[in-house]
Amino acid sequence: MMKKLLFHRLLLPVLFALSCSCLAADTPKLTVIADREMPKYQCGETVVFYISAVNADGTPITSGTLDYQLKLCSRCDLTLRSGKIELGEKPVEFKATLEEPGFLYLRVSGTLDGKKLWAAGGAAFEPEKLTPLQEEPADFDRFWAETLARQNACPPVELEKLEQFSNEERNCYLVKVPTPDGQTIYGFLSEPARPGRYPAVVNLPGAGAGYYGPDTEWPAEGVIALRMNVHTYRPADSYPAIQKQYKEAYGTKLNYLRQNTEDREKHVYFRSHPAISRAIDFVASRPNFDGRHFVAYGSSQGGTLGMAMAALNSRLTAVAALVPGFGDHAGFLKGRSNSHLLYPVRNEPERLEKAKAVAGYYDSAFFARRAKIPVLMSAGYIDPTCTPASVYVIYNQIPGEKRMIDCPRDPHGISKELRSEMMAFIREHLGLAKKAE
Repeated sequence: MMKKLLFHRLLLPVLFALSCSCLAADTPKLTVIADREMPKYQCGETVVFYISAVNADGTPITSGTLDYQLKLCSRCDLTLRSGKIELGEKPVEFKATLEEPGFLYLRVSGTLDGKKLWAAGGAAFEPEKLTPLQEEPADFDRFWAETLARQNACPPVELEKLEQFSNEERNCYLVKVPTPDGQTIYGFLSEPARPGRYPAVVNLPGAGAGYYGPDTEWPAEGVIALRMNVHTYRPADSYPAIQKQYKEAYGTKLNYLRQNTEDREKHVYFRSHPAISRAIDFVASRPNFDGRHFVAYGSSQGGTLGMAMAALNSRLTAVAALVPGFGDHAGFLKGRSNSHLLYPVRNEPERLEKAKAVAGYYDSAFFARRAKIPVLMSAGYIDPTCTPASVYVIYNQIPGEKRMIDCPRDPHGISKELRSEMMAFIREHLGLAKKAE
């Protein structure tokens, strides 16, 4: 196992100048920070969170009432403790512990100097011991083997040349992947124009409308770049236009991940997982692919798709799956995870049981068990979308080479430092030289 990377080192002189509320420089700031630079603890140990506030000019705010909530994750209904705290001359000490593996999330909020503020802090307790709270479906492998077989029986992948993006350096195409239900999943392919054999990447999308153009940077480095979407509309060529398509496709309820959660063959991933795998196979079959280096990467939904592809497609040689989602769906029922599949029906017992049965087929932890390639992963300790406990459940199921980047101060998203780590990993597994990001 590769050594875990610990980053976001925090220096004591600037502890209380840092805030999770991401406010402008001319507003007061509220800070929650643990007593360790890397807030990892043994079960039963006590974490001390220090809570403080400063004015816009950096002077301490020494009076005021704040509300607090202590949870296992930020977006779950279960609250462990809640109440009020009073600011004083010194940072407020808030002590907490966990007796079993997991994470604590402390959120404080209030109005100071007429401004509504909030901040959050997180701590881990032996997260390497977290396991899924749901049993893997007995027919998991058969289900996905049959799904892939149906996809592979479809008409071949088609390319449409995109002249507006192509030049003497690269050739760019729209990728069309026919699906068994008569739909099409779209993506983009960019290749070096010069004859030769090149490594390849597949860039997997975060949740949302999807990509509206090809990658124009990788070909300059001698890399074939595939970008894939999960939707069935032909992507428009601008951000406003593809956002309009997205709204037209899904109406006012734009969270497609929470739709069709009670039938395993109606969820969006039932169509997109095998289609993306088919596109990877297509790229790997092209004569300009070097046959040795094929890296998948993405974050959030892109990390979810990356873990699925690591399990379903043997062409890949490494995957960077940052803050992946869809892990440990059943953890939602215990207050430690955020499940797109279970949340919509959480108050309807009969529908909830159906959604739980479906969730097992799309749980990233079960795909992770089948990953046989190096994996880079990250977890944000105050991430409300892909909660750190769910990410660690995925990570812990990976049987082979892996590396976790712990981000104790990060909400959902990718920082500049994290992107730099990801790009270094990708370049290493493409056989390319290191490059300053």
